[in-house]
Amino acid sequence: MSLSGKELHTVTVAARAFPYRIEEEHPYEPDKILPQDRTAMRGETVEVLPADYARGMRLNAFLKEGETIEQLTSGTSGTTELQFSAADATDTELINWIKDDNPTVQQVVNASEGDGEVAARLLAAEVQATGNDPRKGVIAGLEAVVARSAD
Repeated sequence: MSLSGKELHTVTVAARAFPYRIEEEHPYEPDKILPQDRTAMRGETVEVLPADYARGMRLNAFLKEGETIEQLTSGTSGTTELQFSAADATDTELINWIKDDNPTVQQVVNASEGDGEVAARLLAAEVQATGNDPRKGVIAGLEAVVARSAD
């Protein structure tokens, strides 16, 4: 049980990293709760609040029952497919996704899921990730998403 009375969920992280929040008692005001950001790395078992649990389940960021990290890293589990969600990612995560995973133009445009705000963030991430040399197809695709959502 968290300090605010919310039920905690114990999970083992399957994703490379999973940002989540914990609740800590304020050091000077015992009646106050301070949210603290944390990041769990692959293989760590942590307790997460309901909102983080729901997000992690939606993204397949946790091991399923009976699954092990060894199975996941060796590719033998066949059940956990880690998904990337641009809407839930921080700006830094978007930049790192573009730099590290080298998504295609279509994958970047599709990551916006038709959301103009997410498309604008992806466009800014593309510019930063490519050293101010964004791909023309990404610019055109994401600007079209922004324009459609503005209507």
